Amino acid sequence: MLLLKMVPVRHPLLLGTEFGLLNFSDDEARVLRDMWATAEDYAVSLDVQLFQYVSYWPGIVDAAAQLGVTAVIARIPSSPIPYWQAFHHWWLRRQLARQQQLFYALDDLEPSLVWTPSVTLQNDMVRMLEENR
Repeated sequence: MLLLKMVPVRHPLLLGTEFGLLNFSDDEARVLRDMWATAEDYAVSLDVQLFQYVSYWPGIVDAAAQLGVTAVIARIPSSPIPYWQAFHHWWLRRQLARQQQLFYALDDLEPSLVWTPSVTLQNDMVRMLEENR
């Protein structure tokens, strides 16, 4: 699995340079390390990479093309402009489909697991509880 951190650059000439990482903070690096450690705790292989961009939406499409991924899962931020979020959703899906890649918006994904509190008792404990009723 690949986790891609999109890093904005201040000027297109800074793409691919160390100066292009000026907007990447130590806090963001710490969060990425924590995500990597969590994935490792669950025995999930996680590759964390940084991708510099000038424009966010074309940057996602370019990153997907360069990395050759099968699917992109991204969050589309809400917008005060009506239908702007829906437009970005449509545009990303269309551009990625041209590259034979799938797009999933995080907001569209249904939770696959529902947490239900439960207690598991061993057989001998069940018998003891039944006897003490």
